Amino acid sequence: MQKFTVIYIFFILLFTSNLSAQYSIYQNNTFDTVINRGFFLESEKRLKISLNGTWKAAFDNNEFFYDYEVPMCYDFTGDVIFRKKFELHDSIYSNYCFILVAEGINYESDISINGTFILKHTGGFIPIIIPIDENILRYENEITISVSNRFDNKNTIPLGNQIDYGINYGGIYRDIYIYAVPNLYTLDNHIYIKEETSNTARIINSISINSYKLTKLKEKANDFFITTKIIEKSSEREAASSNSIKFNIEDFQSKGFENEILLKNPSYWTAEYPNLYIIKTIISTADEVLDEKNDEYGLTKIKSKSGKLSVNGQEYALNGINYYEDLPGQGNLLNYSVAEADLREIKSLGFNCIRVPGRTVHPYITNICNRIGLFIMFDFPFNNVPERLLDNEEYTGKAADHFRNTIKFYRNNPSIISWGIGNNFDVTTENSRNYVKNMKQAALELDGRPIYYTTFNYLNDICTELTDFKGLDLTQYQKEEEIKKLIDEYKRIQLSTANKFFIFISSYGLRIKNFDRGGYSNQYSVEAQTKFLVDCYKNISKNFWGNFITAYADWNSQRSLNYPMDENLKLVTNGLYDYNRNQKQSAGFVKRIINNQEISKISEGTPLSSISYVFLMSGIGIMIIFIGFAHNMKKFKYNMWKSLITPNNFLIFVREQMLISITQSLLLSAAISFGISLFFSSVFYLYRDNLFFDMILGATFTTDKYKTLFSNIFNYPERSVIFLALLNFILTWILTYIFFIVSFFSREKAHLKYIYTLTVWSSLPLLIFLPIGTIIYKISTETSDYVIFSFTIFAVLYALYLIRLVSGIKFLYLIPTLRSYIYGIVLIIFIYGGLYFYLSFFKSTFDIISILNGLK
Repeated sequence: MQKFTVIYIFFILLFTSNLSAQYSIYQNNTFDTVINRGFFLESEKRLKISLNGTWKAAFDNNEFFYDYEVPMCYDFTGDVIFRKKFELHDSIYSNYCFILVAEGINYESDISINGTFILKHTGGFIPIIIPIDENILRYENEITISVSNRFDNKNTIPLGNQIDYGINYGGIYRDIYIYAVPNLYTLDNHIYIKEETSNTARIINSISINSYKLTKLKEKANDFFITTKIIEKSSEREAASSNSIKFNIEDFQSKGFENEILLKNPSYWTAEYPNLYIIKTIISTADEVLDEKNDEYGLTKIKSKSGKLSVNGQEYALNGINYYEDLPGQGNLLNYSVAEADLREIKSLGFNCIRVPGRTVHPYITNICNRIGLFIMFDFPFNNVPERLLDNEEYTGKAADHFRNTIKFYRNNPSIISWGIGNNFDVTTENSRNYVKNMKQAALELDGRPIYYTTFNYLNDICTELTDFKGLDLTQYQKEEEIKKLIDEYKRIQLSTANKFFIFISSYGLRIKNFDRGGYSNQYSVEAQTKFLVDCYKNISKNFWGNFITAYADWNSQRSLNYPMDENLKLVTNGLYDYNRNQKQSAGFVKRIINNQEISKISEGTPLSSISYVFLMSGIGIMIIFIGFAHNMKKFKYNMWKSLITPNNFLIFVREQMLISITQSLLLSAAISFGISLFFSSVFYLYRDNLFFDMILGATFTTDKYKTLFSNIFNYPERSVIFLALLNFILTWILTYIFFIVSFFSREKAHLKYIYTLTVWSSLPLLIFLPIGTIIYKISTETSDYVIFSFTIFAVLYALYLIRLVSGIKFLYLIPTLRSYIYGIVLIIFIYGGLYFYLSFFKSTFDIISILNGLK
């Protein structure tokens, strides 16, 4: 069966094989001397033994190992084995115990030291912090890490093949080190405000301690003490101290304690005044300090109140921007000096909050935000998850564990304003509600800050009231008028309900061609981005407490884009700065509008010439040719009318008298082929830069090579019209020969000419798409209603075509009516069932469609 579905199958089956391709490797071979950059601050009683530097690595189980610099990332999909030799001097080995810290290994890893298995870890954005058992480390050591970077649409967090999030690079992409700590040490602690008065804060430090071999310590003392001190970071003055808790502990034990500290006249942390304290958790004997763990901490109280955000008891508005950990020549390796410069520039523009979409933030990012004063909406990589997986307890349970670990590692950071539980997952079913409830409960057990999620869905979301905040993702809207209409609709919904919606805008922006200075009338120009952001910022800031521009700088998508704006097919060009951190015009305008300054006039320019003439001229030309030939063919109009009104009589007439010439059938087939081609070429071109269309393509074409091939055809109407028409014409002949071959196994033989007539004239109702395809692009540039209506017509006529085709089989092989329909239904189920099975179990196409369907 031809037409759209067969075309779709053709692309899917032909263009989705997994082929090997070249891959990029990024290495961090700079010697960055930044201190206090990871999870653990420096301390006199602790040592960091860096494992960064030169490692041996072999890709895809290759027996040859080559030198690479770690941290390292790559876009290779497969297995990589890393090895490194390192030494521990006797003075360290004999006086410390050890913790392995890997701040980021993506995605699955098996870790061994000196041939002893240490850990199997899953989750590229969850750090590894694990004590190393005794007798594993020695003077000379070798660590081996096997890393697998395979993402799929069923099991991984995040899921694979996503267009609207950054690249899931593999590798050891963040710092890795051995953390040498005393034999009695603090492994973890949670700092929080228990209660407060006008001039006093009662702070709790909940502490987990571990012991190693204590023989030497117990020769000096049996009693140990744990104390917490609060130091003002700016002045290094001790502001408060807890009472010491005396305890005893044996070898290889874990214990928990709580220190309570009364802090008078506390200085609270905000983005405007990032007042920090150093929390010192001290383990000692009566005579000496054994261990000191230092944490930067700020006092801040975040609440959702009356539909708005409250910080330290005051109503607060977020001027936010999304920040992608993606740097030129480094992938997602973080260059600390560049990252800090980025964050300080964000601060200078007037923003007070960042969000790293769909990713867990690098610990150094949180450290800098703590210090310079930037809030963080802290995302969790639960992106584009369909209802099918929300109904999977194993998958959601794994997500909850991932989320809990994330909070445990990051909860002492004052800059984190809220915990994200996912982005653009299905929010329309009871399974969605159960997921949100469970994640909120998991967060409340560990930390008191609010939770949020982001979604495309603002109409049919049934989870809104279950969470503290909800972010509306407006990335797909490319016109200010569309966003204004959505805001008006939101306000109408809000007025019609008794519940206040704690909603912010999590993303809006415009992809552009960075060197196009054609004025804002050109939708892909620098000026168009400037005007779009200025107009949208004004509207959004008046109606929402949170306002996040899509990107600080251009960034790379996981997959190639259907309509790229740059030679780099993965580059998303909606940043205020380009990928190399060169400022765009929009950055200066946004800075002025955030700071309530006057802005200069933006150049209007001239609109791009419409491509609609290609479809109009092609369609009109083909219709003129078709009408001209048809006029000169005797009885052609009569045959068309008879085929439409009395199709059964027409088929009997054709079989018995064979009076339909092959020329008539070829002409009709060409006209129908061009009509369908014009229609689908118009629709594909109309939505070429649409995010949702790109998401569906990315889920279907899981190999960039063939997704790019699709784009290279359908982004150029002159190619797509000819290609689809020719493809449909050829498929008609293929279907003809299939029926012809089948006829050799039936009692009734059928003539090839009659079979071809049947396949062509059965599709006669689809001829209406010749005029529809001619005008659909022209009339649909302002609204998609005509496209939806046209697809409805196509579905009805395509069903009619199938019925006519099945009826033709009855006359073709002279078989009973019931049997012919049974055969037809079986064939249809086989084709469409097979397509559905393939897209459901091998691709995530229907998962994305199900999420997008929930928007209506």
